[in-house]
Amino acid sequence: MHPVYHRILYPCNNATYNRSDSSYLNDDQHSEAPEVLKAISRTSSILSKAALAGDTQIKSRAFNSKNVSAHHAIIPTAAVKNLNNINADEAKIYQLIARAYIAQFYPKYQYKQTIIDIDISGYLFHTTSNVMVRNGWKALYTNDVGNDEINQVSECKDDLEWVVANSKLDCDNAYIEAKATKPLPLYTMSALLKDLTRVSKYVKDPRIKKLLLDKDKGVKGEHGGIGTAATRSAIIEQLFKRGFIEEKSKKVRSTVLGNTFFDQLPEIATLPDLTALWHEQLEQVRAETMSVTEFVQGVETHIDAEIERVKNTTVTQIVPTGPKWVSLHKRTVCNVAIYL
Repeated sequence: MHPVYHRILYPCNNATYNRSDSSYLNDDQHSEAPEVLKAISRTSSILSKAALAGDTQIKSRAFNSKNVSAHHAIIPTAAVKNLNNINADEAKIYQLIARAYIAQFYPKYQYKQTIIDIDISGYLFHTTSNVMVRNGWKALYTNDVGNDEINQVSECKDDLEWVVANSKLDCDNAYIEAKATKPLPLYTMSALLKDLTRVSKYVKDPRIKKLLLDKDKGVKGEHGGIGTAATRSAIIEQLFKRGFIEEKSKKVRSTVLGNTFFDQLPEIATLPDLTALWHEQLEQVRAETMSVTEFVQGVETHIDAEIERVKNTTVTQIVPTGPKWVSLHKRTVCNVAIYL
């Protein structure tokens, strides 16, 4: 979900407060469902039938006031809008939000799973098969090809329910395939935002990892992440504006400029460790074992040291061309082009 288009929907009253990463709604919002679904059906012709087919007697796990803190999940408002008054990308964002809301009023997705362990000459082979019984809410996502959060993974395409436990079968054929470990897939916008809530899994230092996890202890949806729902979207938006990343075929990729800039950074600036260390110091400020002045002086000392490092470092200069690389400001320090 692109943060720029998403933010426009809120002031236009198409969707609720946008700077939220919550997945939950207050219990009393369930009673508003008939009006919201009706508004969706009148606003979006694509989702009209799906919205009217929603069963408001269903109350999904998303309706749980205990899991709502400052802001609830982003949902459409009960206001009927004309999507012709916004651009195509903004309309798509509205439809994504609306579809997720409609899904809360569809039956659960049900499937039967068969798990088989086979002993062949002392070697244990394992496979699973998943067969859909009831499509439920997934019927709304049938066109989402390649969506790992929606698609059901099955090791075997056949229904293996017919296999009887502890039975003996003949092995007709066996073959070996040479395969290479696949690299991690490129990020989608939703996957990137989700991963920013759990960056601790990439931290090698056990102490730093613990600091990140402790920081988010008890916070719903956070597992040792960096930033907040509000700041993450703003940061990603700036990365797009500055030309450090781009989106192609729904995948987020770093640009040549972004890679070059990354290569010039000190290691500490490329790791989430600094977030954890500063959080630790802020906790010390809270406990009054460190003063605010000491913390600020430490940050200033760190920044001053980095400025001096840049002044005395030969940095590759890349001057992007073309409209998509237009920057707000440009400053040059020791022949280094810095785009802000």
